[in-house]
Amino acid sequence: PWQRTLERVNFLRTLKNCSALAKPELSIRRIMYVYGDPVHAVVSLYRRSYVFEQFEKVPQSPVNTEEARRRWPTLVDYATAGDPLGLIDHVFEWERAACNPDTPPIIFVDSHLLRNRNNVMSVVDFFLKDGPPVLPRLDLSSYEEPYSFEASPRNRIYTRDPERVLNISKEDLLYSIELLERTYKPLRDRLASFKGVYGLHCTGKAWA
Repeated sequence: PWQRTLERVNFLRTLKNCSALAKPELSIRRIMYVYGDPVHAVVSLYRRSYVFEQFEKVPQSPVNTEEARRRWPTLVDYATAGDPLGLIDHVFEWERAACNPDTPPIIFVDSHLLRNRNNVMSVVDFFLKDGPPVLPRLDLSSYEEPYSFEASPRNRIYTRDPERVLNISKEDLLYSIELLERTYKPLRDRLASFKGVYGLHCTGKAWA
C-alpha cells in the first residue's frame, strides 16, 4: 500500500503549479485548488521571506519584487494595507470558474486533508481516472473548522520571538493579526463553507 501511495505522491509532484494563474486555462484537463487559512498563509510567507516574490504571481495587478519590498516591507505594513496580495479576488475568480460548466473540472481541497494517505490516493484518482470527474470522497476527521490563528500549530513559533522570526515586536504582531483577521473574515467564512472539499461545476452561487 505504501508503494502505491508513494507513486501517487510522486504523481502529485508532476502536476503543473497553477497558483500564479488568476483563473484556469482551458487547456488544463483537471484542477485542484489547495487552500488553507489566509491569515496563517500571509504570516508564514513573511516568516519565510517568500512574500515579495508572490506579488509578481498572485495579484491580478502584479507588482515587482522591489516595489513590493518598498511598499510592504513588514507584516504590519501588509496588514494595514488590507489585502495587497489579492487573495480574496484570487479565490473568488477560481470559485467562479469552478461553478462555470465551460471550464475544466475544479476541486478545492483543504491542505490539512492532504496529510492523510487515503485522501492523497483519492485525489490522485480524481486526476487519473477517465470518464466524468467525481468529487473525491475524503476522510474529514482532520478537517479543522473554524480557522484560528491561535490554534495553529505554528502559532508559538511566531509569538515566542517575533523580533527574530518576523522582524517586528510582539505588540505589532498581535495588531497585525487583528487586522488580518478582520480583512480575511469573509474569505475564511467562505473557505469554511467548502467543508474540506468542494467544486466540480458547483450548483451553489459563488460569493459576491
